[in-house]
Amino acid sequence: PLAMALLDLDHFKQVNDRHSYATGDEVLLRFTAILRDNARASDVVVRYGGEEFLLVMPQTTLPQALILCERLRAAVESYPWYEVDPSLVQTVSIGVADNAHRDLRAAIAAMDAALHDAKRGGRNRVVAAPQALEAVQAEG
Repeated sequence: PLAMALLDLDHFKQVNDRHSYATGDEVLLRFTAILRDNARASDVVVRYGGEEFLLVMPQTTLPQALILCERLRAAVESYPWYEVDPSLVQTVSIGVADNAHRDLRAAIAAMDAALHDAKRGGRNRVVAAPQALEAVQAEG
């Protein structure tokens, strides 16, 4: 099994606009530290672009990935962002898919769709790609 997640810092543009680019850089540094501290040794974290990151989780089923990603989401939400700036609050939205697609482009599209669902659903949440979630529900 293989699972992947696309993580996007919520309202990150506002961090740069309201606080400063230096604050935005510090948020990115601390976010990557949170990812490193909560990911497993076998996981791979890649900056995908801007404030988006890709988390590749080998030997991980979708249910396991959802648990790990929820832990990451909670760690970001509960982090003492006030240490960076007293008025700063930061959350992350996460889209998760597994390798059921057997095609990297399809998996990325599925993660992206799940990430957009997380954003539309209010942000600060973990959402599984619909096809992946349907497969898990059919198994269970």
